[in-house]
Amino acid sequence: MSKAANQPPTYAWPRFWIPLGGALDLSDSGFLSDPNDSHSPHRPVTLEALESRRSLALLGEPGIGKSTTLNQEADRIEALSQHGVLQSTYIDLRSFSSEAFLFQRVFENEKMTRWKDDASRLVLHLDSLDEALLRIDSIANLIASELPNLPTDRLSIRIACRTAVWPAETLGRALTDIFGEQAGVFELAPLRRADIFTALDAHGIPTESFMRALFAAHARPFAIKPLTLKMLLAVYEQDGALPESSIELYERGCLALCEESNKSRRDTGRRGRLNAGQRMCVAGRIAAATIVGNRFSIWTGLESECPEEDIAISALAGSEETGDFASFVVSDDDIRETLDTGLFGAHGEQQMGWAHRGYGEFLAAHYLHARHIPAATILKAIRHPAGGLIPQLSGVAGWAASLDDAVRAALIRASRVASLTWLVCSVSVISRPTRFRNSDTVRRRQASGCARLIADYARRCSQQGRNRSLTRSARLKEMKATTTAADQRAYRWAIGQPVAAHSARRSLRSYVPLLIVTVVWCTGWCARSNGFAVSGW
Repeated sequence: MSKAANQPPTYAWPRFWIPLGGALDLSDSGFLSDPNDSHSPHRPVTLEALESRRSLALLGEPGIGKSTTLNQEADRIEALSQHGVLQSTYIDLRSFSSEAFLFQRVFENEKMTRWKDDASRLVLHLDSLDEALLRIDSIANLIASELPNLPTDRLSIRIACRTAVWPAETLGRALTDIFGEQAGVFELAPLRRADIFTALDAHGIPTESFMRALFAAHARPFAIKPLTLKMLLAVYEQDGALPESSIELYERGCLALCEESNKSRRDTGRRGRLNAGQRMCVAGRIAAATIVGNRFSIWTGLESECPEEDIAISALAGSEETGDFASFVVSDDDIRETLDTGLFGAHGEQQMGWAHRGYGEFLAAHYLHARHIPAATILKAIRHPAGGLIPQLSGVAGWAASLDDAVRAALIRASRVASLTWLVCSVSVISRPTRFRNSDTVRRRQASGCARLIADYARRCSQQGRNRSLTRSARLKEMKATTTAADQRAYRWAIGQPVAAHSARRSLRSYVPLLIVTVVWCTGWCARSNGFAVSGW
C-alpha cells in the first residue's frame, strides 16, 4: 500500500475474478468469502492464476477496479519480460477519438511492429473498451477484423470493459473463434472482509467501531464495492459515525452507484442522458419488475430470444417518471444506461441482474413508496395467496414497512404469520430494534401463545422500553446453536454484547424456542440470499 501526500490512499488489495454469470459466494456475512481459504475448483481466482488463458475479457461494473487491476497485471508481466521471449503492452483505449488513430497506436506502434518480426510472445492489455465505444462505435469490429492478421499463436490479449456494454456478439465471438477454449470472459468480484480492514488501516479508522456501525446500518452491500466503500469511509471520517437511518444510508449509497464515477467521461461531457436521480428512479422501476415480479434477469439480447424467466428491456420502457428531477419518459436507451451502473452485474451472457439483491429489495420498496402505491396493493404483491409473506419478498416487506406506516400497520393487521415474519425474518428491518415495555407484560402474554405476543410487541413498537428486543434475543440464541463463532462475533459487533436485565432474560427464555420453531416453519429458512442471513444482520 502507498499513500502520497495530499492524495487518497491506495490499497494493496488482491482482486479476484469469477466466470461471467458464475456463482458469487458472499457467505462471509455478506463479504466475498476469501478464495484463499477455499479449495473449490470454482472459487474466484487472480489474474495471475489466469495467465495460461490466451484471451480474457475482463468485465465489471463502473468503479469496481477493472482498470487498476489490469494496469497492475500489465506491470507484473512487464517485470517478467525477457527480450526475445515475453513482452507486455498496455494501451488505454479511452484516449483515442478516431478509428485511424486507434489503428495506428494499437496495431502499428513500434513495439507491435518489432514483435511481428521476432519470435517472442506478446501480452496485449487493452483498457477502457467501453469508453472507446462512446467515441468509436466501430471499435469492436475493428479489433475483431484485425486480430486474425496478427501471429495469434504468439499473442495473448486482455480487454477491460464494463459488463453492460461488452460486445459479445462481435468481439466476443471473434475471440472465441481465434483462441477457442483458451478464450474466457470473467467478471471482477467484490471485496473481502480483509480488504475492508486494509482500507480502514490506511485511513486510521478503528476497525471495531466502524464494523459495528456497518453491521448496525445493514450497509455491507455498499462496503464490498470500492466506489461506495469510499463514500462510507468519507462519511465516517467526517462524522465519526455512519447515518443512524439505514434508509438514508441506502439512498445515498444507491445514488452514488447511479452517478458517473469515471472522471474521463465526466470531463468530456459523456455522462449519459439521465442524471443520478433519474437513473435511481429507473432502477426502482426495474427492481419492482424483477424482485416483486420474480424475474431472474433483464434480457439485453434479441427480444425474440428472451427466456421466459427474464424480462426484455422493451417491457420495462414507456410511461413517464416524475420526482425530484425533470420528468421524462423512460426509453429503451434509458434502461440500458441504468443497467450500466454499479447497481447491476452480469447474470449470464446477454443477461443483466442485481449486483447485490439488497439493492433491488430496497429500490423496489422505495419505488412503490415514491409512487404512493396503496398499502393494500403492496400487501397483495408480497403476500402468498395461502397466507403469510412470500419468503423471497421478506426483504422488500421490511423496507416497505419501514418506509410507510400504513404498510407496517397493514402487515400487522393482515395475519399473525405476516407480522411474525416481518418482525423477525426481514432482511431489511430499518428502524432501530424496538423494546418491550416491561417483563411483566411479556409474562402475562405467554399464555396466549407466540403469535399474540408478537402482535402485542408490534403494537408497542413506538413505546420506549428498557429490555432487549425480541428480535435480537431470538436471533442471538439461535446463532449460538447454528452458526460459527465468526458469525456470532460479527452479530455482536452489530448489536453489542447482550446485557439485558436478568429478569428480562428469564422471561424471554421460555418462549424463544417456540419463536424460533415458528420462524423456521413459516419461512422454510429461505436463508442466505446473496450472503445475508435470514435476519439480515
